[in-house]
Amino acid sequence: MKVLLIDDIMANLRLMQRVLTQNGFEVIIESNPCTALGMVARGHSFHAIIVDFMMPEMNGMEFFKRYQKLSRFQNTPIQQIPPCILITAWSSSFTTEEALDLGFHTVLKKPFTNETLVKALEDIHNAIVFKNRSVRCVNAPFDGQD
Repeated sequence: MKVLLIDDIMANLRLMQRVLTQNGFEVIIESNPCTALGMVARGHSFHAIIVDFMMPEMNGMEFFKRYQKLSRFQNTPIQQIPPCILITAWSSSFTTEEALDLGFHTVLKKPFTNETLVKALEDIHNAIVFKNRSVRCVNAPFDGQD
């Protein structure tokens, strides 16, 4: 599963990259949300994006709003746009509610554990696998017993 990490603090990026790589994720890091948005706009594909809330050039909420409006997603149902996880040090429930209402998959409040980070991505991975799994029906006679 390929993940894009966006945070303006390089130490945070390196720590999350190490944890996720050790858990089998392919990780691309970017410290500038504008550059990250450009990567996605130019066609770089990710299964999920993790974005920090507080960054100098563009906050995580603004990134997500622009991300959803990219021309490559213009005719894509919202459920098929790769999901985003917001990470934040803010403890405001307003930020969490606003982020979830906007369409973020998950909001992780700092400090969070490595296990919480990995679980959030595993939940996305499991949803992708389930969504893409083909369903096979087998015709079998019904004998009237459960």
